[in-house]
Amino acid sequence: DYWWQHLLMGGIGLVISIALSRWRYEVLIQWRWIIYAITNISLLIVIFLGTSANGAQSWLTIGGFNVQPSEFAKIGLIVTLASILQERTASTLPDLLKTLAIAAVPWALVFLQPDLGTSLVFGAIVLGMLYWANANPGWLLLLLSPLVSAILFSV
Repeated sequence: DYWWQHLLMGGIGLVISIALSRWRYEVLIQWRWIIYAITNISLLIVIFLGTSANGAQSWLTIGGFNVQPSEFAKIGLIVTLASILQERTASTLPDLLKTLAIAAVPWALVFLQPDLGTSLVFGAIVLGMLYWANANPGWLLLLLSPLVSAILFSV
C-alpha cells in the first residue's frame, strides 16, 4: 500500500548518498562538532518526542515518514571520532579516555531508547576505530572483557 513512500524514501536516500560521496572529507572534519551536536540533539528529541515501535522509542515522525536518528548517529560518530583520532592517536591513556567519553554520549542516548542492537554497533565502531588509531591491544581486550564474561556466563 505504501510503495510510493518506499520509492520516495529510496530516491531521497540515493540523492543524499550521491551528494555525500562527492563531498570532500576535509569539510566534514571542519564541521565535526556541529555534526556531533546535531547527532546528540536528534537522539535527545527521540527520547522526548519519539514514536514507539517494537518496544523501542527510536523513531521520529517527520512529514508522515518515520526516521530513525540512531542510524544517522552511527555516521556522525564515525566522522567525529575519525577527525579526533586523525589529530591524535589513541596510543596514550588520556587520549583513549577522551575518545571513549566522546563516544559515550550518543551511545548512552541510544541505549536509553532502548536499542541494544545499535548500541552494540556503536561499541564495534569505537573498538574498530581505536584499533586503527594505534590503541594498546591490552586496553582493547580490557574493553571487550565484559562481553566475553557475558557470553561465558550465558553458556
